[in-house]
Amino acid sequence: MRRLFGGWRIQSKIVVPFTAVFIVVMSLSAVTILLMFNRYSESSLERMMNDRWQAVNETGFLAGSDDFGTFTDFDKVKRAFGLDVIGSAANGDYLGGTLNRDEFSQEDRDALIAMLVEVQGDPKRQRTVALGGTTYRAVHHEIDFDRRAKFITLMAPINDFLDARRRIALAVVGVTLTGILLVAFIGNRIARTITLPIGDLVGVTRRIADGDLTRSVNVSTQDEIGQLGSAFNEMTEQLRRSQEELVQSERLATA
Repeated sequence: MRRLFGGWRIQSKIVVPFTAVFIVVMSLSAVTILLMFNRYSESSLERMMNDRWQAVNETGFLAGSDDFGTFTDFDKVKRAFGLDVIGSAANGDYLGGTLNRDEFSQEDRDALIAMLVEVQGDPKRQRTVALGGTTYRAVHHEIDFDRRAKFITLMAPINDFLDARRRIALAVVGVTLTGILLVAFIGNRIARTITLPIGDLVGVTRRIADGDLTRSVNVSTQDEIGQLGSAFNEMTEQLRRSQEELVQSERLATA
């Protein structure tokens, strides 16, 4: 440790370690807050989608037909709950829904097909997919009232939710960086109140070493640094008096 900090100035010894510790603490705190917030928001999103599915299911809109190709109540679901509806077969084929696939790129269509195929292996897991510039949260449920479709997928746009989460994350990062800069600034100012009097003391010491005993340290505080300056001034004054007495004695001896 002495080798590490031995060549540093006092100001650096005070500011750098203190700021480094604060950076670590603030960074860990920010990461913990973001992880907890993301976990909470993810849980809230899952509950919201499950609640919406339950509400849609209780209305009976989705059980109004035995042929998915002629299902006409999708628009009711979209108008009432703001949800898009997709039906998929047992092999993952897209059978129909409220999404306007004409506006999708080939990449969007591939992402939709990949999601519907993945549903077959794990239908209970909610998924997030980006289609046509909109990010959706999808919840899937197996049905038995349609002769073609095996799964109903409800999709809710969550762009606003993601934007809010992004703004909160940026706010946390901004507060963390501001706190780090503020601590570095305050630490630097505190260190200067210590190092400036010491630098003044070093400068006066060098002048006295060159024989100028008229110099004194400017004492502006009553702390340990101030007491050191006062003691140094007293010592200088005693040296000056001793030198004057010595000169006087030499003059008398010469006379």
